[in-house]
Amino acid sequence: MARVFVSYTHQEPDKDIAQEVAGALRENHEVFIDTSIPGGRTWGDLIDRELQTADFLIPLLSARSLASPMVVAEISAAHQLNVGQGRPAIIPVRLDSSQLRYPMTAYVGRFQEISWDGPGDTERLKKEAIRAVELKPILFFQSPERQQMIQRVRVDWIEGILQTSLRGANPVGLELQSQPRAIDHPLDAVIQRPDEDPSPLPAGTRLISVFNQHLGQLLILGAPGSGKTTLLLQLASELLDIAETNPNEPIPVVFNLSSWADQRKPIEDWLIEELRLRSDVPPDLARKWVRENQLLLLLDGLDEVAGVHREACVEAINEYRVNHGRVKIAVCSRVSEYQALTTRLRLPAAILILPLSKSRVLEYLDDTPGPLEGLREAVRVDPNLWALLETPLTLSIVAVVGGHLKALNPAEGSGTALEQRREELFAYYVDAMFRRRTKETRYSPLQMRKWLIWLAKAMVRREQTFFRLEDLRHHWLESRVERFFVLAAAAVFVALVSGVVGSSVLAQAFLISYGHGKNEDVFFSLMQALLPYFGVAGLLLALARGGKREPVDLVSVRWPGSLKLLAGIAEGGVFGAVLGFVFGWVGCSLQGDPGDHMGEIVAGARMYAAFGIVAFGLGRGMDILARSREVEIRPSPNYAISQSLRNTSAYIGISLLFGGLGILIMALRPATNSDQPITRIDLLCAGGLALLGWVGFFFGMEKGGYFLLNHYATRLLLWKKGVIPWNYLRFLDAAADRVLMIKAGASYRFLHRMLQDYFAASPEA
Repeated sequence: MARVFVSYTHQEPDKDIAQEVAGALRENHEVFIDTSIPGGRTWGDLIDRELQTADFLIPLLSARSLASPMVVAEISAAHQLNVGQGRPAIIPVRLDSSQLRYPMTAYVGRFQEISWDGPGDTERLKKEAIRAVELKPILFFQSPERQQMIQRVRVDWIEGILQTSLRGANPVGLELQSQPRAIDHPLDAVIQRPDEDPSPLPAGTRLISVFNQHLGQLLILGAPGSGKTTLLLQLASELLDIAETNPNEPIPVVFNLSSWADQRKPIEDWLIEELRLRSDVPPDLARKWVRENQLLLLLDGLDEVAGVHREACVEAINEYRVNHGRVKIAVCSRVSEYQALTTRLRLPAAILILPLSKSRVLEYLDDTPGPLEGLREAVRVDPNLWALLETPLTLSIVAVVGGHLKALNPAEGSGTALEQRREELFAYYVDAMFRRRTKETRYSPLQMRKWLIWLAKAMVRREQTFFRLEDLRHHWLESRVERFFVLAAAAVFVALVSGVVGSSVLAQAFLISYGHGKNEDVFFSLMQALLPYFGVAGLLLALARGGKREPVDLVSVRWPGSLKLLAGIAEGGVFGAVLGFVFGWVGCSLQGDPGDHMGEIVAGARMYAAFGIVAFGLGRGMDILARSREVEIRPSPNYAISQSLRNTSAYIGISLLFGGLGILIMALRPATNSDQPITRIDLLCAGGLALLGWVGFFFGMEKGGYFLLNHYATRLLLWKKGVIPWNYLRFLDAAADRVLMIKAGASYRFLHRMLQDYFAASPEA
């Protein structure tokens, strides 16, 4: 549906033709014509707003309209908008042969016009106008961020999941039924409405028609495997097509509600966080999109929210709708879990996906090629098989498993027996997928089964349906001892590197400053004396700052402004002064009796403070200049890890380069006598600048280093236990190639939640 602005003059025949064209277009499109302006409205503001949002401008050109300042102003404004953002497209209608003059020739001369040859030609004109609106390609200006988000949703959900699920299986037509009692109508508290019974939707009804009919707000219910997510993603695909051609439409984004229960934030805050974590949208942009209702929310998996928090989740969604009344939203849930709730979603409409009928199942089996001989006979002998074939998921699996269905144990009609047979069906499916010819042959079925079981159990335990490689950190470990081991190992590693780097750099600086040259005995003596202090300092800094265990995609150098940079340098200098003074005081005090060496202790503490001011001040300045940021779309599953490694290495390398420069400056200075006191410039160059290499190590760790330590320590521990392979991406790709998992952008998920539950319930190999 397009938005059309009709521009004309209030003279005949222009006025009559304008109303005729507007009436014809209004049947399928939204039309603005100034005869419908309500009384009391400001003309200029309203016309400007309508032009800003119009997809098409249809100006009626005649000698009368060309003399109208209002018509000329409207065409001029539309021309400027078209040049700047590609819309509205202009469809000129010539009512007479009046000559166009500049600038009108520049405004409309580049567009193909429609001519009107008299009263008998009005019907043809209306048809031509409709055809031009419906066939003319509209090129809109879309911001790069909006285009990237639309592409991200399409790649992750449509291409990654919808088009990948059960590749090669025939689609199954779904039967839908309205569920008026499943929702809470706002008017129920005011008036007593008559009971409404569920009613089937006409065959072939498109979900987008139901969605639009109910103001873009809908609840989708169904049994496990009934096709809820598939239906939601088909809706998402059509909505993405609309958003790509109309920047006024919100961006459809799919969210999985299972993660809401982790912190149970207001939905607005949760959406912002999910956009950052799952779609790599910068927080400021995510906040803008959410607060300005620029997203169309497709919320999947209400039933996947932990049972104790499901009621609260429904209440949070209802509260969000109150605060964002115009937002378009669709929610998916398993019907049994939703019906168990006492709180209902406040949405205009709800639909239920009905179980597949026997005729639909038989029709599907007839149309599906493959080894299904004898399946009809098996169904005739065992009528209880119908209960197993009533969902698109199991029916599609049957098409893959084929004749193995005949080997299923006879059912007795009980729920337990049916669940057992469903597990057998999944087992046949998994075995069939392991027998597929694939490029990756280095993993045995036994190994893959073992690794898939661990992954499924971990994902169920964490109540999530999507997995990204960078998610693999200490909190994925079951044992508290293992989690503590990973955190402690990372802190000890940082302390060791801190001790070696800090003591060696400062020892070399002292060595050069006092003219000892390459005296190795003095160097190692100084290093041995300094090692404990730098090790303890590194351990404390790791414990204080090691909580930054998030990956860093990009580090870009940006000028923050003089005041912010100077304030940051001052902040770092103060911190370095305090830290240096404390450690200098403690270190010098331990060298002898404080009462006898108080002057030396104070001098040593001041020396360390000077080192800290220079090193931490410069380090903090570098940290402010090199700001971390996230990319809009991570192009590969390993992107966050590889980029974090690159950024950390680059930052530490640059810092060590500056440290080496400080040492080099001292090496080129004339040597001083060993009994001559070190000068202030020596302190700044040899101590402060050289120590920057040590300080830069910690700032570099915050550019993704702490995340890398935690991630790889966790992977190493799990690999040693045998529950994951070391090359985890290769295994995940192999599982996706066997249609056991689906790769969606930088994420992976099991083919279906029922398959994830099947592996999670399997005994560990």
